[in-house]
Amino acid sequence: MGSKITTTISEKSSETLNPTTNDSFELPTLPDIPELNEIPSLLVLTEPNPEKSSINFKEKVSSLLKTYKKFPEKTMILLQKHFNLHYSYYGKDITKLVLSENMTIFATLSNECLIDIFSFEENRIVYMMKETIQINDFIIRSNSDLLIYCTSNGAKVWNYKLNSLHVISALYKKNLNSLSLSNDMIYLAVGGFEGNIYVLDFIGKKQKIEFCSHKSPVFSLAFTKDNEYLISAGGDVIKNFDCSIRVWNINRQSLITVLVGHSLTVHTIRINRTEKYFLSLSKDGSARLWDLEKIISNKDNTESLGTMVGKNVKVYDYTSDQTNNLALLKQNMLAKTFALRGVPGSYSSGDKIMKPFYTAFAAAVFEECKEDTEVSRLIVDENYFGEKHRNWDHSVFFGELNIVMVNFKDSVIDFYEIPSLEKVNSLEMKSSPVKNVFLFDNTEGVYIDKNMSIHHINLMNQDTMSLPLPGTSMILQKIGIEKKRVIISYFHDKTKLYYTTSLWDLKKLKYLGHVLVGCSPVEFAVLSKNLKILCIVTSAGFIKLWSLEKNFLIMDVKNEEDHIEKIGFTDDSNYLITCKRAKNDYKISVWKAKSFKFISSHIISLQGIEKALLLIKSDVYWVGVKKRKVIFMKNKIDKKRKNLLAVTKDKKFIVLTYYDKVKVIKLASSFSLIELNSLIE
Repeated sequence: MGSKITTTISEKSSETLNPTTNDSFELPTLPDIPELNEIPSLLVLTEPNPEKSSINFKEKVSSLLKTYKKFPEKTMILLQKHFNLHYSYYGKDITKLVLSENMTIFATLSNECLIDIFSFEENRIVYMMKETIQINDFIIRSNSDLLIYCTSNGAKVWNYKLNSLHVISALYKKNLNSLSLSNDMIYLAVGGFEGNIYVLDFIGKKQKIEFCSHKSPVFSLAFTKDNEYLISAGGDVIKNFDCSIRVWNINRQSLITVLVGHSLTVHTIRINRTEKYFLSLSKDGSARLWDLEKIISNKDNTESLGTMVGKNVKVYDYTSDQTNNLALLKQNMLAKTFALRGVPGSYSSGDKIMKPFYTAFAAAVFEECKEDTEVSRLIVDENYFGEKHRNWDHSVFFGELNIVMVNFKDSVIDFYEIPSLEKVNSLEMKSSPVKNVFLFDNTEGVYIDKNMSIHHINLMNQDTMSLPLPGTSMILQKIGIEKKRVIISYFHDKTKLYYTTSLWDLKKLKYLGHVLVGCSPVEFAVLSKNLKILCIVTSAGFIKLWSLEKNFLIMDVKNEEDHIEKIGFTDDSNYLITCKRAKNDYKISVWKAKSFKFISSHIISLQGIEKALLLIKSDVYWVGVKKRKVIFMKNKIDKKRKNLLAVTKDKKFIVLTYYDKVKVIKLASSFSLIELNSLIE
């Protein structure tokens, strides 16, 4: 060794120094290992306005890599923000649960604007979409891969498998609350905040008719099987006190009847399979059974054809004895309330004096307003239906012989006889409290509990199968990026006490698989430059070397006394160099990567080694383990780079520089060959 250490790199490297580039190399896909309770999701965020997106996919990746270089600790936030990597139900407040017709997937609405689609078969979230504003309602059709949702700014159709989102232009910028799609997917009915009902030709996405009769928001809609009739309901005591139910004839574009009886918001309408009855549930604490056959057979005496006021827009002025009775009752009770308040004709929903009025008004309507088509009614306890009235549609199943309803307050499933609505049975749910329920018939259902586990329950024998939702058993601990191409994440499965390392192809956003580490937390993991070998270091001191190409553990080494400080691969991916702390010294070891065959080790007496990996098939190069980036040294050793470790191209010597000293160590022996001081100019 001379007084100056000069390093160069040939423009035409040898064959062993010419690894496949990261961009062209096809990353291997690891088969999933069944021991894990859940598989972390890797999802691309569906943009609500993809055509207006200011940043494309390549720009996202580029931005992510630049930020990671400067702030690696922010990787997890960046990945979730840009790509929704490792998405789970952790920290989400689920407000609606909808199961697909074939019961293979379910969709959830959480945090007002997030929709996740979970696959039972894959046991993970497979698709997700995030809106910029609150989603008021959604419906899913798995046989066509479609999810339709509405907001205060219109409605959109999301094909979740194709990851495409389309605005329904006929409903653009309309304030919408509820949705219903006919069984044959011919008609889409949408309820508006102002009480308008829009019926569209769903295939052509064109408006067929707009019904104008409700005086307050519409929260529930239901089609009959033949698509001829539509039942609508909603209401708001603050906004015109219109909590009545309407039955429409779609073909004739007529209003069949207006049904009075509920005093507060009607949040659910269900038609039974025989279509003899339909059921309405209200915030007034009552459930009412209506004779649908009688209503339709009497339509000639009650039908209103309405008045056309615009293109495909009809207004209906409907009155009956019961609607007049309700209007008079409301007028008299409000007059008394205003007189007590001292400011006639003026009131606010927040006024304390109005709260007793709501209770008194509900009691008066219950006693004095009853239609002849009302078959029976049921009064339940306060909060029986839960708190969020927009999410109860699927907590009721209307069969031929009985009605199944969920008592959210007591976490009980009740069975009521038809047509008397007398309770005949109750079934207690094992997990409490219950957040969301979907009953798909009178024998089976699913529900989510407060611990974010989903339960499948057999209502006949009370058997229950439970499954923790993603994010409840698997905890994401850390994420890193290797070689600007591979995302490596460290997870802890708290249910089975496993630790795992998962890999994703960043360029393609493709999930590659995971490697089970064991019961010790992962300290860090590094990839060989050819992306074929993964080295994992655990807190217990284990070094695990995995062949990603063949998916097997090459070797597992444990040293009880040493703590691994640094580790990395050589540039040709053939060798692994480790740096361990041995009391006050450091132990440098060289291993054959593909076999983990030990070559040699050396004890170095110095403190603060910060660099620990060099290229073998070159003169002298080094890589900083902290940044995991190869930096080629040219002409001379930079004085600013202290504590450098290198291997000569003939693989016989390690060159170690620290402060103003240089040590040259022969790999075949355990002693220092030469030690020179003040070698750096």
